[in-house]
Amino acid sequence: MTLLKSLLSFLFLAITLCSVSASDLAPSANDMKFVTDFTTFACKSFRDKVEAPYEVQDLEVQFTKLGISGSTRRIIIDVESSDGECFYSADYSRQKGQKQLKFEKSYMTQIPKCLELKESLDRYLSPGFKYIIKYNAYISMLFLSKELTSVCDEISGNKLIEFQWKI
Repeated sequence: MTLLKSLLSFLFLAITLCSVSASDLAPSANDMKFVTDFTTFACKSFRDKVEAPYEVQDLEVQFTKLGISGSTRRIIIDVESSDGECFYSADYSRQKGQKQLKFEKSYMTQIPKCLELKESLDRYLSPGFKYIIKYNAYISMLFLSKELTSVCDEISGNKLIEFQWKI
């Protein structure tokens, strides 16, 4: 009886550990040395606030954090679905002396609804970003996706996403 009970306890523990999804082990912005909070979308750096690009609005997500490694060569952007069920992280790299962020990999909560959202986010975020301004506590980055449209198309043509340290 004790052996059976121990075996069942072991099996339950093993199943519980195996059910940890990849997204539970995925890196997030909070794992980085420098963590910033999303502030706004803009057409001109830190001068205006606009709605997210239309395609991002349609996904019903919110950008939450941007994390930067100590070497500043690795960047992670976190996104959450509006219903709070899906958590997405996009992992980027940057070459020394370059301002462009190259998409490396993305991670998402492992449920069917979220995996569909991951495909859409990858479509818009995988082209990467380019740093426009890195000034003290502010970071402004240009979306490099040509598929995104927004009010900025009529203003500057630039679709920016901005983050800042909360001091």
